[in-house]
Amino acid sequence: MRYQGLLVLAVVVAGCDDGSHAVPALTAPPALTASGVRAYVVQEPGGTADRVTLTIHVDSKDVPVAAYQGQLEFDAAAMQVLDATAPSDGNRLVNAASAKSGVVRFAGFSTDVFAHTAAAQIVVHLTKSIEEAHLLATLDVVGEVTGSAVAKDRVVQQRGIFTQAAGSPK
Repeated sequence: MRYQGLLVLAVVVAGCDDGSHAVPALTAPPALTASGVRAYVVQEPGGTADRVTLTIHVDSKDVPVAAYQGQLEFDAAAMQVLDATAPSDGNRLVNAASAKSGVVRFAGFSTDVFAHTAAAQIVVHLTKSIEEAHLLATLDVVGEVTGSAVAKDRVVQQRGIFTQAAGSPK
């Protein structure tokens, strides 16, 4: 009986550990299972304590995306935006003017379907952990190559910070 009490005490003490536990990293976002469009954030490899590179991706399933407008929202106390750039396929833009309030806007348009999913790249200085930044990339509007708007119910919110883009080799 005495040993059972010690075993129970050991289990209770181990279960009450309030230390921080590592959250398993999500490597790539799950595949879209239905027709839709989403934006998500990838933390690029090779960052340092002072500089972390984030890429915002816009990808789709069965939607020929040729235009979008969205934003990356974050806790401004958790990071500072040092640089923001957009790739050169199509006409892509990134606006970090509101970064001090926790918003970076991005947009793109093309006469054809975008060749790549990378919509913007942002270099940041973290003042808290990346998880505490509460990153959320959203799309306000998406247009198909035909010129028609994608219905709001086909625009998917994808939470999480990933270490590689969807469809990347593992």
